[in-house]
Amino acid sequence: MGIQTIARAPILLAIKIFLMLIMVAWAVNSVAQTTSYTSEAGGLNKTDNQLLVTAKGFSKTSTASAAGTSCGSPVTYGSGTLANTALTGGDIIFDVQVNTTATAPSSTCFTVTFYLFTSIGSQATYGPVYLSTGATVTPGQAIECKFDLGSSSLPTPPFSYKLTVQ
Repeated sequence: MGIQTIARAPILLAIKIFLMLIMVAWAVNSVAQTTSYTSEAGGLNKTDNQLLVTAKGFSKTSTASAAGTSCGSPVTYGSGTLANTALTGGDIIFDVQVNTTATAPSSTCFTVTFYLFTSIGSQATYGPVYLSTGATVTPGQAIECKFDLGSSSLPTPPFSYKLTVQ
């Protein structure tokens, strides 16, 4: 009986070591790892006037003077292609394209406003910029609307936006 106990000791020790290694491997794989994501929590494009709105998203910009600053000085479909707030080189902008359709009203001034929500109750408003249709409307004409966010980096996530065309 003494010889069997001595013979089993190395096997039991090997099993204990093996079980310990399994537990250590499981513990190492169970360590919580943090992952950061930058994302847009949601977006809303709103128009009630037969214009087609396509959000193009965020990007960096070059410097440009404001265009489409009032209904007295709008960017008119067919004669202009960019309405924007004053743009500072290297800043993040939000870009949206607003197209005419066959049912868009003629001789009408529209305001395009961008709202950015960065946390509960926190809202920043950019614009508006002003667009105008002429006496006749040609479907498919486009004007890019660019809003400078005044920063060279994206807002802290999560964030969402609302874009209105009125």
